Amino acid sequence: MIPFAASYNRYREWFSLLLDGGENHSSPYTGGDSISLADPGGKERARTLIEGELMLNVPVAGGAGMLKRKSASGLQISQHGRWQEVHLGAWRAAYGRTPFFPHLFPEIEKIYREKSEGSLEEFNKALHLLICRWLGMEDGIVATLRTLPSEDRERLRQTGAEKLHMIDRNHSIFEVLFRLGKEGVFTLL
Repeated sequence: MIPFAASYNRYREWFSLLLDGGENHSSPYTGGDSISLADPGGKERARTLIEGELMLNVPVAGGAGMLKRKSASGLQISQHGRWQEVHLGAWRAAYGRTPFFPHLFPEIEKIYREKSEGSLEEFNKALHLLICRWLGMEDGIVATLRTLPSEDRERLRQTGAEKLHMIDRNHSIFEVLFRLGKEGVFTLL
């Protein structure tokens, strides 16, 4: 299982392994020989940091102690409280004025409505697949980047490096997507 809305740093590490390591790293939520995005264990499965140093936590049935004791696949999202509304309000407050927020947020909102009543694993997986789609993973960006000559790849790296000042690398990957859209993939190189 992948973390909830994993940080930019985690996605950058995973993306690097995809570019250099081949197909065996293509599914970070399957386990086995998966890489560091897979089942982080503990509270990272259910929390993420966003702008303003706000921590978003997904409540799990049985309390936070279950994050350490139970296998990732068995964790169920708790239905007490209004955590979905709080999360969506926090996303709006933190990123509502960013360029890509109006395009990406409705998809996040849909996942919160449709996937937040089941397992934590399915909720996180739905968010991860959305992130991959926005980064162009479904469009074959990894295969394309692998075939580029090294000088072209280096130019793309420089383009991404120029944009890194716009994000906090410890925050959720959604910060990159809200601020940079699909161009955010170049910051991961």
